[in-house]
Amino acid sequence: MFGFAGGFDLESACAVRRSDDSDDYVVLDLLDALVRKSLLVADRSSKRTRYSMLETIRQFAEDQLVTSGAANEVRTAHARHFAGRES
Repeated sequence: MFGFAGGFDLESACAVRRSDDSDDYVVLDLLDALVRKSLLVADRSSKRTRYSMLETIRQFAEDQLVTSGAANEVRTAHARHFAGRES
């Protein structure tokens, strides 16, 4: 499995989404729309908002990425982002 199992922040979402040149505000608007539709949960209890989703929703989203043919691109962006955090 890939994706943000365990949650993610805006920086991580932007890093993965950036492969299509979206700016941070576009990503923030998308996250906000998903929160309003109860597809994401926003935890604002710390300095940084963290987002999470039910495992079933995450699995469905992953299946949609595979079906669309975008899974490899997203996996690569995800891995590149987190590999960069380890440096």
